[in-house]
Amino acid sequence: MITNHTILSCDIAASSSREDSDKEKLQALILEWSEDMKTRYGLFSRIVEGQFLECYINQPALALRLALLLRTRIKSRAKDLPSSSPGKAVFLQHGIRVAIGIGSLTRLQLEKERIEGNIIQQTRRILEESHHNDLQKISVKESLFFLSPWEQLNFDLQPHLAWLHENLARCTAKQCEVLYLKLLGFGEKEIQQQLGKAQSTVNNHTTQSGWSAVEKTLNWYEHTIKTYCKS
Repeated sequence: MITNHTILSCDIAASSSREDSDKEKLQALILEWSEDMKTRYGLFSRIVEGQFLECYINQPALALRLALLLRTRIKSRAKDLPSSSPGKAVFLQHGIRVAIGIGSLTRLQLEKERIEGNIIQQTRRILEESHHNDLQKISVKESLFFLSPWEQLNFDLQPHLAWLHENLARCTAKQCEVLYLKLLGFGEKEIQQQLGKAQSTVNNHTTQSGWSAVEKTLNWYEHTIKTYCKS
């Protein structure tokens, strides 16, 4: 039994309303992100059933940062995935939903892409049960979920996840682009050079994206999860 390992299960917001050509483009973007995260953090990821992205990381403290990196990356590029489907507005606002699960695995063989354990089914079930499937009225009330063996931590995280959901929902694609690079640890001068934008523009996007509060939330999570994992 392998304990305190982390699974990120992800699906596309209102995915049942996306056209096949859009899903292929989105999968390509997700795979590009996955390769980058593998290089940076050692993340393992796989596409399941053509709809779910499942990621494994052996550092629970990185889970929320990775979830936000995926959310901001997808949203910053969502405009490049044109669609006439009923869920277009929802996808542009939310992009992808992520469920973080910390728990035990019964099998872990990354070289054979074999990961087994109840935590995988539990995180996927959270996404399936929260999915609104009415194409006439597509809505996303939550886009970040968390499940762990620690009930107090699950409870304490809820308001933080709710705030992150609302904050990311109102961020523009350009703000998410800056937020993504901030999450990777780049300073504003580096971001200015990478994006070719004026310093004042980068500063404004940083402020409008709520980065200060996002960073404090991440620091709280990373400190708290390390404490729980030691207990």
